Amino acid sequence: MCSPGLQVSRISPEEWSAEASRLRDETLLSPALDIADVRHFAEDPLGRAFLVVVEGGKVIGSSTAGKLPLPAGPHELEIVNDALQFRTTSSVVIAAGEVFPLHVALPMGTMTLESDVPADVLVDGVKVGTTPISSLAIAIGPHQVNFSHPQLGQLQRLVTVTASEPVKLAVTFKQP
Repeated sequence: MCSPGLQVSRISPEEWSAEASRLRDETLLSPALDIADVRHFAEDPLGRAFLVVVEGGKVIGSSTAGKLPLPAGPHELEIVNDALQFRTTSSVVIAAGEVFPLHVALPMGTMTLESDVPADVLVDGVKVGTTPISSLAIAIGPHQVNFSHPQLGQLQRLVTVTASEPVKLAVTFKQP
């Protein structure tokens, strides 16, 4: 029998929308808190921020902690990342000897991407278009942005998208 606890996992807004109906009909937490599954944040090579779990004003763990031992019973949890201006609450009931995965839907932020010449843009390795790109919806957190021009080369930037502040990133290629 495993220790009771809770598991928090990050799902994309797209996954959240697709599963929202199903998730509303199910318990979002399976008794035991295992938050190591927020791998998008905890294990990303870009050093992405992690989520902190707070109960009663005390930090009880984070997305890097693995399973959090919690006593069986009801819990009021806050899931927080102040740097990303993200905070949500969740009421959970932990059953003795069960693992309870908590699914956290992170909000979207926006980015506007510009360059002095038209450039292809990849965000986290995925092509998102050619500059200028306005109001690109993207999950909050750090992102690697690559601008590429066939004659002028590549430029790379790291940006952090928050829940409340749109990001505007403009680059200038060096002309030969």
